[in-house]
Amino acid sequence: MIVNAGLGPAIVTGTRIWLDGQLMGAWTKETSRLVRGEMTPYARASTVVQGTGLPSGYTTFLLSVDSYETSKHKAFRDLVEQRFDLEMRYESLYGGENFVETTRSSIWRSAVSLPFGAAPSQMPKFPEQPISSADPT
Repeated sequence: MIVNAGLGPAIVTGTRIWLDGQLMGAWTKETSRLVRGEMTPYARASTVVQGTGLPSGYTTFLLSVDSYETSKHKAFRDLVEQRFDLEMRYESLYGGENFVETTRSSIWRSAVSLPFGAAPSQMPKFPEQPISSADPT
């Protein structure tokens, strides 16, 4: 999901996506088709290309399906949770900040799913390490 929670517009300066750890390129119509492959039911995709201005409050799903059902959408869930990564670079209207947001972190992928309302003592312990939003690969 892409959300602009800032006070002003975000200008996208670039995107990169990975599928199964392999760099696929920018998030375009073509790469979205490659990522979705022969998935059934077929997921919808929204692309965000370089130069796009995202207004404050903007929200969209990059990949989505209608009426998600666990039994029908296993391939979609696997894609989103295990196979797909995104990096988005953006700036304010002033420019030059080169902000980066990315899903390329293995820590969230190793999280244990707990039932809603689980006690804090049941939460998994993560290694003490800084998380960098920039990935040089």
